[in-house]
Amino acid sequence: MSSRKTKSSSSGWISGNAVCCIHNNDSPDYKGRGGIISTNNSISYSCFNCGFKTAWQTGSQLPKKMIQLAKWLGADFKTIQLMKISAQELIDSNISPITKSIIPSFTEKLLPPNSKPISEWIKNDTIPTKLINVMQYMQHRNLYLTDHNFYYSNTITMENRLIIPFYYNNIITGYTARSINDNTQPRYLTSSQTGFVFNLDKQLFNNRNYVIVCEGPIDAIPIQAIATMGTSINKSQAYMINSLNKKVIYVPDKDHTFIETSKQALNYNWSVSLPDWDHNVKDINDSIVNYGRLKTLAMIMSNITNYYPKIITNNIWNKFK
Repeated sequence: MSSRKTKSSSSGWISGNAVCCIHNNDSPDYKGRGGIISTNNSISYSCFNCGFKTAWQTGSQLPKKMIQLAKWLGADFKTIQLMKISAQELIDSNISPITKSIIPSFTEKLLPPNSKPISEWIKNDTIPTKLINVMQYMQHRNLYLTDHNFYYSNTITMENRLIIPFYYNNIITGYTARSINDNTQPRYLTSSQTGFVFNLDKQLFNNRNYVIVCEGPIDAIPIQAIATMGTSINKSQAYMINSLNKKVIYVPDKDHTFIETSKQALNYNWSVSLPDWDHNVKDINDSIVNYGRLKTLAMIMSNITNYYPKIITNNIWNKFK
């Protein structure tokens, strides 16, 4: 319902102007035709103006319409995540309510000194030479300024690195700074918080019925995937990803860890994809550089399996483990 006055009936319904119709100029509601009712194990909403309906009960996942209703009512990203994970916890345990500690608490973090979005740096009359090198690296890796809010810092330790901020609930919670020179060690300077999942925010606002999970941000960004920030997938990350209520497809890096990480993914009821990449292609970004974004997505989607023996006997991947 909207912020206008509401009223309750003896049957338990609370009615008010329907929130689903507030922005509908063709059919706004001024007569209190939106109704909501809740019990100990269910909640239902109906609009008698536009016909929008949704309901949820204990033991089921949150419907997309219920998530949309929560957004209309002003719920932020973290609140929606809590709702989804609560529903999943009740499914898993049948009896216990959500243990909120399953969701890591992420705090706001600062980026390296003198960091600014690259989109701001390039507005200057003179662009730093090292930034031009960083942008050439981005072009080589098939990364565009419209893909993510990339940053750059002209400090000595960062001037040859691409800074990728980590966001959760619209705040910066960390970053990774990737060297543009593969011979530089370490390649990545990373400030991350335990349990973080990269690019999770964006998954709530796309229309895909699946989500692709990989290891690193540079793999995830071009295809709107999410990244676990390493080869180990912990329980908190799995719950956050499963709470998206989408088919989860895990794509490991093609190295000696792929069997173990694939096994982890299957244990979380995810699917695994081992694309038919050439011998020189070791991860999603390599694939994008060699084949392009669309073909990479097609190769991922056409090589999905939930069968562990098929993974451990994959001739192409086992040559490089």
